[in-house]
Amino acid sequence: MTTRWRVGLVGAGVMGRRHAVAIAAHPRCRLGAIVDHSVERAASLAADVGAGSVAGDDIDLLAACDMVVVATSTPSHHGVAAPLVAAGVPVLVEKPLAATTVELDELLVHARRSGGVVAVGFQQRHHPAWIAALQLIGSLDEPVVEWHAARTSPTVPRAQGSAVLDLMVHDLDLFDQWCPIGDDELEVVHRGLFARAIGTVGDVDVQFVADRDAASVVRRIDVRTARTHLAVDLVASTVDVIDPRGERSIAVDRDLDALAAQWQWFLDLVEGGHDRSAELDSIERVHRAAFRIDAAAVAVA
Repeated sequence: MTTRWRVGLVGAGVMGRRHAVAIAAHPRCRLGAIVDHSVERAASLAADVGAGSVAGDDIDLLAACDMVVVATSTPSHHGVAAPLVAAGVPVLVEKPLAATTVELDELLVHARRSGGVVAVGFQQRHHPAWIAALQLIGSLDEPVVEWHAARTSPTVPRAQGSAVLDLMVHDLDLFDQWCPIGDDELEVVHRGLFARAIGTVGDVDVQFVADRDAASVVRRIDVRTARTHLAVDLVASTVDVIDPRGERSIAVDRDLDALAAQWQWFLDLVEGGHDRSAELDSIERVHRAAFRIDAAAVAVA
């Protein structure tokens, strides 16, 4: 018999709604409960996606759920996720997993003790252009010598968190998918809403830039070997290659929905299709690097 998962959702805002649509569309899932401090907002979302119960701040409603998505503001992630993770309930938490290293450590301890499944909303891992780029990078016959990532956005008055924890953390995660990243390998330059982390990981010159006061949205990764330049544009969903043969574009599956792909990946993680311990290790590496960069950025602001 095929398992049909009952999913709980905490947070009915913009990201909560996107998660709800992805969950409701999956044939093996049903959205059993939505929890939000605004009962009206939760009820409206439930009506739109055909969910079951709704509640205000009563997370006890989640007890009947097989897994939970936490799509609330960053300061509340730990408080919502910690008891669930400690009880072994599979949890997908929007990035960042926690607001501080202390909260991060506690969640990771709970997960490792309980054997619970924890994933972070690193949706960019499942972006079709990134998938195409990562396959191409893996096929290169020369070592990568440079990896530069830039992620910028115009100022959003209600945005929470720093440029590092809101933007750069995605690029740290993407790099870690290719090469495990250490939290002590990067130097930090910071000015206002702008942050840059530079350094060398292995033999690769790396640079990560995040700017929340930019003129436009940029999501770009440039990867270079001695003779090849890969230009990955996650906004345009393109991957271009410049090498001795000239310049060409790589096919990208633009029909792939990254959030739906992330949800399927999470279900596979829950069902043992991915290495849970390796995923926790990656989450820890990426967050420790992000927290150190963020702390250094604040210190020199």
